[in-house]
Amino acid sequence: MERPFPAYNGADPYLFVSYSHQDVGAVYREMTWLYEAGFNLWYDEGIHAGSIWRQTVANALADSSGCLFFLTKQSVISDNC
Repeated sequence: MERPFPAYNGADPYLFVSYSHQDVGAVYREMTWLYEAGFNLWYDEGIHAGSIWRQTVANALADSSGCLFFLTKQSVISDNC
């Protein structure tokens, strides 16, 4: 599934979004309405090629104003979530 919008990259407050990629259909629908409502959302689309994945995720989480965790069977068993 195509990513709905670019991950937030800026100095304003944002929410870090954690989800299983197996749930992208439902997750992207929810993220889209939040984005359209004016929320800044960072998700793993914001990881650029050549970046150290875990460090980039840790930095984005540490700098966020909050975390939005999509709780599903897949996210609970995911090592990355």
